[in-house]
Amino acid sequence: MDAHYHDRVKLTGIDPGDDIALAIEQSNGIEFLKDTFMSYADKVQEASFDIIIFTKSLHHCPDEPKITVARARQLLVPDGLFVAEELWTHTIDEDERAHRWVFDRVDLLHATGNMIMENVRQEFVPAINSQLPLEERWRIILSNCRDHSSASCKQGILDVFGEENTRITENVAQMREFWAALGLKDDASGRAAMLELIQQEARAVAENRITGIGILFVCENKKQ
Repeated sequence: MDAHYHDRVKLTGIDPGDDIALAIEQSNGIEFLKDTFMSYADKVQEASFDIIIFTKSLHHCPDEPKITVARARQLLVPDGLFVAEELWTHTIDEDERAHRWVFDRVDLLHATGNMIMENVRQEFVPAINSQLPLEERWRIILSNCRDHSSASCKQGILDVFGEENTRITENVAQMREFWAALGLKDDASGRAAMLELIQQEARAVAENRITGIGILFVCENKKQ
């Protein structure tokens, strides 16, 4: 967004994690803050944002999704947009074909050195064991990636904005959220692999070979 609109918009990025330090260091016009959403919301005026975007983060917020979304709505101008990218992983919980698609690539990248154990998120390490059943490996990943369920996030959004003001897109390619956590190297070869993985997933979803694990909500701040 910053690359497209430049100084015509003011962008603020918020994350309570330590990783945001790098974004702050490398920022080129975007304000990055180490903070929680609720803490930040208490420091700004209501009705002061045109768009609020949660990128795979609503399910990590400590409060129940409905509470977080309601607070976000208070910060939006009339007719402003609330956008949430979320994981909709239950769509492939029992899909062995999708599990095979994921772990064939994970195993290949580990075997060729493009994924390394040192980079694997600690709680995901057991999922790297290729001797485990595919369903168990997938379950290990899911058990460590969220604080709120997909269903509770969806319901919280609908409770606040209403179905009539909410547009939902399902079957969105979203596995990119897991590649780095599963050990992808942070160098030129790793970035090239990430791009290829994203393109492969997009093709597989478009051709109905696998189901996308993402869901997108776009809500208008209309009077209900």
